[in-house]
Amino acid sequence: MEILWYNIIWIVVIYLIISFLIFFSYIIKSIKISKVAKRFVRYAGSPIIAFFGDSTGFGVGASNPNKSLAGLVGEKNLRSTIINDCKNGASIEKTTEISRKQNYFDILFLCCGGVDVLSLKKYSKIQRDVKELLEIASGKSAQVILITPINPGFSLAFPWFLKSFYFNRAKKIGLIIKKEAKSFSNVIVLNNLLIDDTKLIPSYKTISASDRIHPNDEGYKWVFKRMKSKIKIKGINL
Repeated sequence: MEILWYNIIWIVVIYLIISFLIFFSYIIKSIKISKVAKRFVRYAGSPIIAFFGDSTGFGVGASNPNKSLAGLVGEKNLRSTIINDCKNGASIEKTTEISRKQNYFDILFLCCGGVDVLSLKKYSKIQRDVKELLEIASGKSAQVILITPINPGFSLAFPWFLKSFYFNRAKKIGLIIKKEAKSFSNVIVLNNLLIDDTKLIPSYKTISASDRIHPNDEGYKWVFKRMKSKIKIKGINL
């Protein structure tokens, strides 16, 4: 009996080691693709459209900047100026700092939330961060669109015992964002954190980059199409 338990413990230990090695290999891939990513920017006419936030706003995972979310918006609005001040690894709090330093824009996109899901910040702190972000951003544009990433709990990068944790954490943060956004009439939220059924998204392998964390070209295209079907933005084409 002791030998049986000894073997079981070793199997569990080996499984955990392999799971975390796979997880860290995806993290390394994520760092690599973040270093080579280029943001989409264009200085043309009007409207002036700004993107602030994290790596999903930056365009990490896209094969080229034109395939990122900012690039797809720019493609539909060829005369627009696209400002992109997104930072890899930016949290909601960091996005607030970015927004605070900026001017007024015709349309403002905020891409954030994923870093806060992956961190261990308290929900009360995240709620304060969301409220502050929306207070600052709502004064920077007549139309603010907050886009969250797809629930990281779907990611193939995480072992099963972390998937459930991040899935539930993402939903809670999604609900916080939904609640706080109701106080701002000029804020629209495309809340992908609240998607809780794999049937509502394409295969994660299809829409994720090699790190299984960031979107690929198909992933950004899917978010753009979802935005087009779910929300209306005055002054631009989707």
